[in-house]
Amino acid sequence: MQMNFVLIIVYAFFDYCLLLLLLLFVYMNVF
Repeated sequence: MQMNFVLIIVYAFFDYCLLLLLLLFVYMNVF
């Protein structure tokens, strides 16, 4: 149960980082 919880946090963090990179990429292209 505990391991599953950690896995979910890692996946959420990875998704957040991916989203930030995507926003940065768009920002660089627009400006």
